Amino acid sequence: MKLRNLTLLLGSIISVISAVGIATAIPDMSVYFRNVPNSEFLVKLVLTIPSLAIALTAFFFGYLLDKWGRKPILILGLIIYVLAGTSGFIIDSLYILLLSRVVLGLAVAGTISGITTLLIDYFHGKELEKYMGYQGAFLAIGGLFTLSISGVLADIGWKYPFLIHLFGLLILPGIIFFISEPKIPATPKLEINSEIGIEVRYKPIFGIYALGFVSMLFIFIFPVQLPFLLKSQLGLSNTQVGLFLAFQTPIAIIISINYSKIKALLSFQLMFALIFLSIGINHLIVAMSTNYSVILFSMLFGGVSLGLFPPTLNVWLASVISPDIRGRAISGLTTFIFLAQFMTPIVTQPLVESIGLVQVFGYTGIVSLILFGVMIVLNRRK
Repeated sequence: MKLRNLTLLLGSIISVISAVGIATAIPDMSVYFRNVPNSEFLVKLVLTIPSLAIALTAFFFGYLLDKWGRKPILILGLIIYVLAGTSGFIIDSLYILLLSRVVLGLAVAGTISGITTLLIDYFHGKELEKYMGYQGAFLAIGGLFTLSISGVLADIGWKYPFLIHLFGLLILPGIIFFISEPKIPATPKLEINSEIGIEVRYKPIFGIYALGFVSMLFIFIFPVQLPFLLKSQLGLSNTQVGLFLAFQTPIAIIISINYSKIKALLSFQLMFALIFLSIGINHLIVAMSTNYSVILFSMLFGGVSLGLFPPTLNVWLASVISPDIRGRAISGLTTFIFLAQFMTPIVTQPLVESIGLVQVFGYTGIVSLILFGVMIVLNRRK
């Protein structure tokens, strides 16, 4: 049982690796491919295009998870993940590199949806809140590991961070030997959401998806755009950028481990109010200061949002779905989360070119504080 749960929690880290594993290499990669037309934009897509592939295919994999079972999809997904992820180490064409990242996204779509669905299959109530908090802690630890190692590897050469995807080989034996298919009721009853107080199935789902999309869009600005700001304004190396981004991890771990205790005090609406508040403060400090220590301090607020975001989304969604649609519902959330990651450079790059990178952080900070107020109002109406 312990090995099964540890396997699932460690497996959650692969989504972090696919999202930010090569973030510290993006500036040097941009220089390497500078002769390719639109190279700056295309290089940023190398980081985010797996998210598009995930967004476009996650619901399909959710259907397969519900129809074929969780374990076969996980095994196949991890094998493809390792092969596609590490292929960037030997690829010299920017366009082929983009194609390999699309394949990586397909693998992540099936794998991470399967892992989260299994956690919801195995645990319920307070136990689910606890393990979703643990998953958030492992995601934060994975981010610390990924960004730190990636920065060191990127200083050796921009191709070396792609080797981080070998992490999938550590998870594969655990999936094969320790994971068993859960027994899903053939005719499940419609569940009652204790917080909303009414029978629900689909009505609140898309609201949760929308909150996840907007939150991730703002959170993901950091790995996409902050390395350029740190290198241009503060002159940091790739290793320093990685450590800088990872500074938010300790507070994220603390928040995630204690998630069930925090959730006992706050509604889902107030949890998201706190998420938007921490994002807003984080972004506004970055926008208003060029001091290394002050910007580093702002990452603590980023850690709060990172610690609360994954478990709040997953537990809220689990409270409004029935067992027969778990795979599809979780995959739908995966779609919106990774679509936001893909959209981040598309939305922010034109703004960066027109008003400047610092102003982008300022405006997103203001919008986050507005959303904080909206969630407070929604909680009072509830």
